[in-house]
Amino acid sequence: KLDDKVNGLLAIIEKNPLYVHFFLIENLGFNKRLIDMFCDKENGFDVKEHLFITSYKELYELEKDNCNICYHTNPNFNGVEMINKYGDIGKWLFVHSLPGWGRGTENINKKYFHKIIWRTWGHDVNVKQYTDNNKEYFKKLLSCKKSFLVYKQIAGEIMAMVKSLVISKKRINIVKKFYGIGINDIVDEINIKKNYGNVNLMHMPYPEKHEYEILASKIVSESRDYINVMVGHSGYSNDNHCEIVNVLKKFEKDPIKLNFVLNYGDNDYIKKVIEYVKNNWAGKYEIIMSHMDYGDYAEFVNDMDIIVLDGKSSYALGNLAMAVTLKKSIFVNRKGVLKEGLLKEKIPFNCTDEIASMSFQQFSKKTSFSIDANCSLCIHPYKIYVNMWKEIYNKLDR
Repeated sequence: KLDDKVNGLLAIIEKNPLYVHFFLIENLGFNKRLIDMFCDKENGFDVKEHLFITSYKELYELEKDNCNICYHTNPNFNGVEMINKYGDIGKWLFVHSLPGWGRGTENINKKYFHKIIWRTWGHDVNVKQYTDNNKEYFKKLLSCKKSFLVYKQIAGEIMAMVKSLVISKKRINIVKKFYGIGINDIVDEINIKKNYGNVNLMHMPYPEKHEYEILASKIVSESRDYINVMVGHSGYSNDNHCEIVNVLKKFEKDPIKLNFVLNYGDNDYIKKVIEYVKNNWAGKYEIIMSHMDYGDYAEFVNDMDIIVLDGKSSYALGNLAMAVTLKKSIFVNRKGVLKEGLLKEKIPFNCTDEIASMSFQQFSKKTSFSIDANCSLCIHPYKIYVNMWKEIYNKLDR
């Protein structure tokens, strides 16, 4: 039945110049936001000009009566089959994230490169497959007393480095052939330029319809006799939850409460974090495992005094935007790209490695700052985001 629907749709829409959107990441919230924006008649888009392709049944079922949406399996989790099947239909192909750092990108039909616009999700940018952990391991090997086994391991690491460089170079060359790259804010821009140089960038937000009004009503927090600290934003290891708990441990007898949002992510990692917090934090804490709608989540973030985002990559940008808009105290990784974005936008912050030398009074001191009207790191009215997308289409049509 799904195939019948797909074939029926194709027969109708092949006559029209379409913008084809491929949703390759399982994130119902952001994907649905974008589709709903295009399908809302008040926003002035022609829904007939858009085709949405998803490999996630839940998204398909929610949107199948609202727009042109097709379901397609994504066996290798890289979207290649989806892009190659539907690539001829659209004038422009919007690929929403490249899972697995773009593995398989070289199998996309070359004739589509010039009309692909890759909308990065931050975590998919880093082309350097040889990670910091690999580098540290290699340094340790070099410092070891040499033996046959050590030499064998060193040779293996060198081969891994060479393979990483080859993969990275191949992907960089392919991405540079794309028409452009969609970004969220200055953090993505910095991240992209570091990895790909000067390429065509376009701001492509995933707006929540009433988020500006919701956040504008949340600016004032109720007074409490303790500080609320949000550690990370999801159940993935790049938030370094356990490491942050260790750094904050000296404050566990102070008036402080740690909050962990673990309602999605890597299940094994989530279990590890929960166990670690229970065994290593004697103070107040709360672990959030249930999904919150945007209003409730805004209420939750507004009740935080401090937001700790210790990841090094471009990530958690929605949470960062909320933290900036609500003027929260922000702690980020010194080596991370979030730090560079905050510096560019002149938003005050602290680095997580500074906590070790801070007193509780210094750590809990409220940050005060003003925000420039054009700041890319804060939330703007919905209409501004709608107009950003209209300008993108106008540019592409021209």
